Amino acid sequence: MTYSIEKLVYHLRGLYSAPIICELSKRKIFKFIKNKAIFDKKKLINIKSKKELEACLSYLVRINLLKKLDNDELEFTDMGVEIFKRANSYYVPHSYRDYILNLGNIFNSKMNVKKLKVDRNENIIGSGLTHMRYFPPVISYLSQNNSFHAGIDVGCGNGHFLNLLNDNFQSLDLYGFDVSNTSVKSAKLIKKKNRNNIKIFRADASKINYWKKKINIKGKKTIFFFWFLLHEISKNKKSIIIDYLKSIKKNFPNSTIVICELTKQSDIILQENCEKSLMPEYLLFHDFSGQGVLGFSDYKEILKKTGYTLKKEWMFDQSPPNKDINSEPSTFVWVLE
Repeated sequence: MTYSIEKLVYHLRGLYSAPIICELSKRKIFKFIKNKAIFDKKKLINIKSKKELEACLSYLVRINLLKKLDNDELEFTDMGVEIFKRANSYYVPHSYRDYILNLGNIFNSKMNVKKLKVDRNENIIGSGLTHMRYFPPVISYLSQNNSFHAGIDVGCGNGHFLNLLNDNFQSLDLYGFDVSNTSVKSAKLIKKKNRNNIKIFRADASKINYWKKKINIKGKKTIFFFWFLLHEISKNKKSIIIDYLKSIKKNFPNSTIVICELTKQSDIILQENCEKSLMPEYLLFHDFSGQGVLGFSDYKEILKKTGYTLKKEWMFDQSPPNKDINSEPSTFVWVLE
């Protein structure tokens, strides 16, 4: 087995760098102009604890994300620009930090995992921005197959997708709901900037009999969107997802549904891609929080038992097949009818 000190540093640095990158990014202390990152000095002035701020900025200089100019001004390095442009990628894993920071108490049974809280604001921001990479192919598909009268975003998060639908399909009646009060408040802020025929409310996606009464789609051709929702209700059981999708089809028999889900890739694939993929981290905090991420083969099995037909499929970060295992995507999007 080969060993290098670089790997030791690689595994240690994230403990310090990720929180600093997240916090500075959330405070929007920089802006991008023509692909260059520029400090917003007003935002820096607003940070009260100057000593700790200076320590963090010096740390970023030492790890080559910032550089100090002759006049003591700071500037982003090329790598710093790329890292901070994608800082939202840190938000979702970082929002689960309490699980890692309290690991000793968890192991000693001094703390109940169920009582630990996710940083909901950070999670919503990060999820909304991260999910946006999956929206364009669906929007493009709808543009070519748009005979719908209503769109329902089930588990709408902060409303980014509703906003995108609003921009592209003015005639659609739009509905969005989420179990999180924070998400609903964020989505309503987006609604204020858009049309009045977007209805946003709080509801548990698993309580179909409750939320179906709040959407007026009788006689309308409807499309439902389930963005990373199914793993939150699966409890690691395929049967739960099968029953849920059967219930959706029973209650809305003529509707189309769009499903986007991450998958539990095999350990072989995760090991091969661990230096360029955050999937090991995503699976870790989903395991902690009790969310049931299933494999791609599980979803293909589920599809056969739901009564839906696959009309369109997109696969993301698909691994190449090898002698030990078939190709698997980290994420997929399905259009089902």
